Amino acid sequence: MPKSLMPVFVFAKIAVKRSFRDKTAIFFIILFPLIFLFIFGGIFSKDNSVSFRVALINQSDSKFAKQFAEEANNESVLKVDKQADTLEKAKEKMRRSQLDAAIILPADFGTVKNGKYPTGEAKIIYTQNSEQAGQTLSSVLQEQFSGINARLVKNKTPFSVKSEQSNEQSLKRFDYTFAGLIGFSIIGLGIFGPVNVFPELKKQGILRRLKTTPLKVWQYFIANVLSQTAVGLLSITIMFLVAMTIFDLNLVGNILELGIFIVLSIIMIF
Repeated sequence: MPKSLMPVFVFAKIAVKRSFRDKTAIFFIILFPLIFLFIFGGIFSKDNSVSFRVALINQSDSKFAKQFAEEANNESVLKVDKQADTLEKAKEKMRRSQLDAAIILPADFGTVKNGKYPTGEAKIIYTQNSEQAGQTLSSVLQEQFSGINARLVKNKTPFSVKSEQSNEQSLKRFDYTFAGLIGFSIIGLGIFGPVNVFPELKKQGILRRLKTTPLKVWQYFIANVLSQTAVGLLSITIMFLVAMTIFDLNLVGNILELGIFIVLSIIMIF
């Protein structure tokens, strides 16, 4: 190794240790981006399915009604509150906005009247403040009943719709948000990196004393850039690990190119 580069690596090592002793810098460089990551990760997480908090009141003794109620308890769209087992309790919780709606299965729900298949009409009760949720829930249940009706009554329709899933994966909203968080983290490195360190060293008179040594300006500057780049890479690596393990980050493209781009971005911001 050339002698001119020896001071660079020595002071880079010293600067890394100094960075980890600065609690304020550690907070804004590592912890602060993670806080934003958890906030936006919770908002734009992978589970974007719609769910409704409902009370399911089964007033029927039919086999079909019992089966429907059992399947509703295991349904991810419906979050059934088992404590609200009466209409009075359901209305009380709806007034407190603890429930979106109440689904009532009447006494004749699921009974076989025509000797062929069970029939019935479910009733959805909701308040004025949850009108949108109630109407959406009505559409969801109607869609489920349409599937049940198609199995019970064979009826050919002249027009239909067929959906097909492609093999290509699409990016989630969180994947796009994470790119912005990486940019925010890199900017934070520039604010709380050398920009924050050099004025403090000057105020303490350290830079003046270093000027009396054989150490050259470019050696000391590159040493600080290398040290802050190492700290920045550690911070961004932690963000990537958290995003991939907790929020299922989907990486698309060349990872090597992404790593080179991030390293160049950190160096350029310094």
